[in-house]
Amino acid sequence: MANEVVKYNNDLNTIVFRNFTDIELRLFFAVCSKLRDKGSQEVTFTFDQLKELTKEKRHFTAKEYSDVMQSMYHKLIHLSYMYDDGHDIAGEFHIFEGYERSLQQQTFTISVSERYLYLFNELTANFTRFELQDMMSLQGKYAKHLFRLLKQWRTVGHFSILIKDLRVLLDVPETYETKSITDRVLNPSVNKLRKLHSFRNLTYHYSYSGKTAVRAIFEWDPEKIPHKEESAAAIDTSTTVESWGKLWDRSY
Repeated sequence: MANEVVKYNNDLNTIVFRNFTDIELRLFFAVCSKLRDKGSQEVTFTFDQLKELTKEKRHFTAKEYSDVMQSMYHKLIHLSYMYDDGHDIAGEFHIFEGYERSLQQQTFTISVSERYLYLFNELTANFTRFELQDMMSLQGKYAKHLFRLLKQWRTVGHFSILIKDLRVLLDVPETYETKSITDRVLNPSVNKLRKLHSFRNLTYHYSYSGKTAVRAIFEWDPEKIPHKEESAAAIDTSTTVESWGKLWDRSY
């Protein structure tokens, strides 16, 4: 199977994938790779197709693999997309309309809710794009989360975020102090990303307020896109990281 490209609106990066396992994240982004420009129509995968997309090496019975999909989807429906403009408008919707799995046919079917079709359709501006196999090659959920966040700024080569916000987006335990985030989250994740061609020269450092680290700053060689149109579309200039907090899922 040819290498798949994952492409979605940057708003998807504001959602916190709380308590997702590594295999559940792989499944989710494999599914995302096939949702682009499908509108609200149902998209069906065979179990074998998903295993190939996710580079799954473990052996699962059909029942075991079906249970993994069910666990992933149950977490997805608890990631209801909440928004609040801070003044008057607030609401909550589920991104996906529903799913169906068949043990006998070994298939998984899913569709996107009408309200959130824009996340995967008509993506001409403010989108994140990456090759699925790059994400699948990364071990661990922190590396995968950091990968997708940095890919939003792939043509910029710079990403700055408050540590308290990064903690939420990477789903880091609240008990982790900055040293633990450095040693157990960022250093291992950055080392894994450096093995990818697009992040070979990735570095990061903290900015401080007094002796307290308050912001993480990532820098790498920006990707060079041959078409100016796509280069412009790859950069979200309308949303700042600090505004994400109003969009994040707050359900547990």
